[in-house]
Amino acid sequence: MDNRLVLRGMVAKRPERRQSPAGIPINRFLFEHNSRQMLSGMEREMTFRIMVTASGEDLDRQLRNITTGQQLQIEGCLGRAGHRNEEIRLVLHAERIEPLD
Repeated sequence: MDNRLVLRGMVAKRPERRQSPAGIPINRFLFEHNSRQMLSGMEREMTFRIMVTASGEDLDRQLRNITTGQQLQIEGCLGRAGHRNEEIRLVLHAERIEPLD
């Protein structure tokens, strides 16, 4: 099954960094998307925020200089946020991050 997502938008909240018990750097930040899309023949405004998780040394280095408001393109997959909470919240697990400005 496919689970691929490419989003363009801006950093709504700077990354917060922590390390996993295995020492892998994990960054989490809030990402905001705004666009106009055609749905059922009508143009609609699409605005939403999603939490992004970026794990590993390469993405950690890349995110060190990211600022609030910076435009990015993020490629990754969607997954559930947390394993204990029964409430289903989605998070974008980044595999590639590209600055746009």
